[in-house]
Amino acid sequence: MVLRFMSAHHGESEVVMNVFSDGHAKALILRSSGSSAWNAANDYIQKNGEANLEEIAKHVKIARQPIALTERQSLIWHSALLDAIAQSALQLKEKFIGLKDKRETSIFLDGSTYELWFEQGGTQIHYVVMDEEVDDSHPSGNSPLAKWMNDVRRHALQHVEK
Repeated sequence: MVLRFMSAHHGESEVVMNVFSDGHAKALILRSSGSSAWNAANDYIQKNGEANLEEIAKHVKIARQPIALTERQSLIWHSALLDAIAQSALQLKEKFIGLKDKRETSIFLDGSTYELWFEQGGTQIHYVVMDEEVDDSHPSGNSPLAKWMNDVRRHALQHVEK
């Protein structure tokens, strides 16, 4: 499972979790320091007129930190993920009906992009959600999926192994 947080104002972060067949779980958080990868690439292209991936990569520093994760916590996250996906699907359906009836929708002009990659056996899920800014003082999100992702992110930041 990979959770990616792409903020409009802060560096990207990513939580990666693997649960193995024997039940043990491993997780880590990756965080870019300074400018986001997108901004670093855009700045480089604006200055140089071309995209040189090797040069752009030199401008993005990534910190990799393991997260203390128990098997129990990984099971809690897995169960909560499936609930969040179900709730997000209902919310999406309600918004679709509202759009159809009222011709109204909401957009985020200055928010974060939340990405989820989940793989279990032959099932693969990929979601992309725009929601509230990830580094706001009280980020929770509007989408149940973004709320769940923010909970995982907060837990990961509090349980980084020293």
